Amino acid sequence: KQLADREAALVTLQEQIRVLQAEGRASQSTAMAGEEMKLAVARLEEEKTLAAQRQAVELNQLTQRLQQAQTVANESQQRGRELEEAARDHDELHTELQKERAARARAEE
Repeated sequence: KQLADREAALVTLQEQIRVLQAEGRASQSTAMAGEEMKLAVARLEEEKTLAAQRQAVELNQLTQRLQQAQTVANESQQRGRELEEAARDHDELHTELQKERAARARAEE
């Protein structure tokens, strides 16, 4: 009977060892899955950071182009005003010259 009890105890211990080994593998798999998940989250965060950095660079470039375009537009408006002023001055001088010619012509008559 002792032998049978010992054999039964041995079988029970072997079964417990198998269960513990299975639990250990499951625990190890869970740990590995957890690590993979952490790595995936870290990669995702890194990708989000890089995307945000790219967007910031693009926004800065667009802002610079907009400022350059605004500067060109302002300079163009200034040149337009200067041309208008020069045209008015030209017209005034031309009108004065015509008046002087007309006055001379009358004086010569």
